[in-house]
Amino acid sequence: ISSYGVVKLAIEKYLVQYKSLYGLNPLILRLSNPYGPFHYSMRQGICNVAIEHALQETPLTVWGDGSAQKDFIFVEDFVKVLFLLLAKQEACKSQCVFNVASGQISSVNNLLQVVRSLIPSFTWHYAEASALDVSRFELDTTLLLSLIGDFTFTPIEEGIKRTFEWTKKKYPK
Repeated sequence: ISSYGVVKLAIEKYLVQYKSLYGLNPLILRLSNPYGPFHYSMRQGICNVAIEHALQETPLTVWGDGSAQKDFIFVEDFVKVLFLLLAKQEACKSQCVFNVASGQISSVNNLLQVVRSLIPSFTWHYAEASALDVSRFELDTTLLLSLIGDFTFTPIEEGIKRTFEWTKKKYPK
C-alpha cells in the first residue's frame, strides 16, 4: 500500500530475474518488525522508540489508537534464523523468498503496556493514523518453519526487557 513496499517488491523481482539470467542465488527475507539491542533510530521501530522515550521521560506519539497489531521479532532470533537458512543453502536454491517473523502478534497498546511495566512513568498520546498505516501486519511463516524446523522465538515481554536492559546502559544514572 506504500511506495516503499512497491520498491522492495521491485527489488525482489530484479533479484529473481538475475537468478535466471546470471545464476545469482539470492536469499530474500521479508522481515516482520524487528527490535532489540543496537537499534538506534528514533523514527522507526516502535519497540525501541518507546523504550527510548520512556528512558528520556518524554511522551511518545502513537499514530492511530494503538489497536494496530504487528508481529514483532527479537533481533537475536532473526540472526539465528538467518544462520539456519545460510546453513541450508542447497534447500534455499529452489525457493529464495522467506517470510521471517515470530508468529506472535501484539497490539501496539500491549507493547506500550509492557514498556510501562518496566518504567511506570512512561506516557504516550495518540495522533491521527495515516491512510497508509497497516492495521494488522502478520506474515505466513509456514515455508520458513518447514525448512528450519522447530524454533522457539523470544516472547515479546522477555525481548522488551532485554532491549530495555541494553538501552538503559546508554543513560547515566
